Amino acid sequence: MNEWTQKRNFERILLSSILAHSVSHELPKLPAHNKLVYNELINGIVAYVDGDAGRIKFGRKDADQKGEYKFDYSSYDRNGCFYPFVFDYFQQELENADKRLTRSIEESLVELLNPGLDLIYARTRFDNNFDGGGLGGICDSYPAVGERSFTLRNEIINNSRRIMRSDFFTKHQKRDIRGIGESMNPFIQEDLEFINPGRYCSSVLRSYNV
Repeated sequence: MNEWTQKRNFERILLSSILAHSVSHELPKLPAHNKLVYNELINGIVAYVDGDAGRIKFGRKDADQKGEYKFDYSSYDRNGCFYPFVFDYFQQELENADKRLTRSIEESLVELLNPGLDLIYARTRFDNNFDGGGLGGICDSYPAVGERSFTLRNEIINNSRRIMRSDFFTKHQKRDIRGIGESMNPFIQEDLEFINPGRYCSSVLRSYNV
């Protein structure tokens, strides 16, 4: 296995393991939207390193547009799509954090979440691993059109448990994986509540390039 393949394999197993630790045991649900989960992962990382988590929320009601929701970009001067705002926030928080991630975990997560140069149309490696672009991602049992959430497959959860019991990750890497996943959960629950029936509007999401 060459170095590129090893890195991609590591990041896929890393993401699977974090997501498996992020869901509730009783009801292992995640939002059925890449960018929601992308944002939840970043907020989980920032919370875990004791940063200022939650500064960017996926959607908030605009007082002047009753019933519509949009991203909260109030702390940012840049124009553009979702990814650069959230990734800039993520990088700033990592740089300013006193608590550090294991170097291999941090490097892999930065590569996974980096939108690259094509900021408007980019699919991050997170997206490629999460839904696979229809070619078999971590969460490839995607819900039907109109469904707002889906249940993380038992296969993902059980594989993660097996890997976490093995020597694939070091003790410090396992600590970071568990900590990030657990730190994601409040943001996941908040987003699941936000997108529940009666509050979710796909046309509004599309209008904000998500």
